[in-house]
Amino acid sequence: MNKTDQPMPEIHILDAQESLQKLSFDRGFAETLTDKDIGYHIYKLAEPLKPNEAMKMDFTVGWQAKGFEAGQTKPEFAYNGTFFDRGYFPVLGYSEAGEIGDENDRKDQKLPPQPEMPEPGDAKYIRRNLFSEDADWIHFKATVSTSGDQIAIAPGYLQKEWTENGRRYFSYDMGETKIQNFYSFVSGRYAVKRDQWNDIKIEVYYDPAHEYNVARMIDSTKKGLEYFTNNFGPYQFKQFRILEFPRYRQNQNQSAQAAF
Repeated sequence: MNKTDQPMPEIHILDAQESLQKLSFDRGFAETLTDKDIGYHIYKLAEPLKPNEAMKMDFTVGWQAKGFEAGQTKPEFAYNGTFFDRGYFPVLGYSEAGEIGDENDRKDQKLPPQPEMPEPGDAKYIRRNLFSEDADWIHFKATVSTSGDQIAIAPGYLQKEWTENGRRYFSYDMGETKIQNFYSFVSGRYAVKRDQWNDIKIEVYYDPAHEYNVARMIDSTKKGLEYFTNNFGPYQFKQFRILEFPRYRQNQNQSAQAAF
């Protein structure tokens, strides 16, 4: 949706993970710039997007290892599980996160110093979403497929599970509850411990060899739900899930994420 007061003649797309394979809009368009080194694309629209007008974008992404890499292997995808997020989807618009941050490197590239952080209460930045600048709170539903011996998890409540051609499928839906445009898809050969506090389902997904603190996690979850409900208000979801993931999957954004 164009939330500005001016027509939008082109769309800028950042493909930070080099995963974009195909992209299209529900109106005529032409790709006018492709920079594969930084994953930047510009698409000119045959008919500019008017203020407050919306259009649909469809895309296909994928990633496959090609031989052995020199220390750049992606920990998001392993033989016994996955943990990747929306970073593999196209990002709409220009992102300051892709700018060169080191001041010496900026001098070498003859770039000016980066601006200081905005003042508290800045009218522009106070409206900016913390996790993603290209979307507001969103309705979310997803169908996730994984190997036949694994469980796949995404935000939302499990609606359906089935097996087809040796793969397991899981359909999740957050219903009317909106979430931030910041989410993960996780799979693994999990064991699952289930319990309940009042009408809230509690689930812990863990490696069967790592059962050390599962009972304590469930106990602390119950005590936490009781304390926070009594002192702050009702828990807003119908489930509470804790997911184990490998230590080698370390990143400032992925070290912990809510799975609702």
